[in-house]
Amino acid sequence: MGITEEELAETIQLAASVGAGTIRAMARRASKKSEPDINGLGSLI
Repeated sequence: MGITEEELAETIQLAASVGAGTIRAMARRASKKSEPDINGLGSLI
């Protein structure tokens, strides 16, 4: 008794979906850190 091809496909799809979500979240965090702080720019003028 093993895993069916359909169960394997569902498992792979779930893993890929979770992985993609993690990558998107990391990219969003990195993007926010690289954006200038608008309030902080006043000190440069």
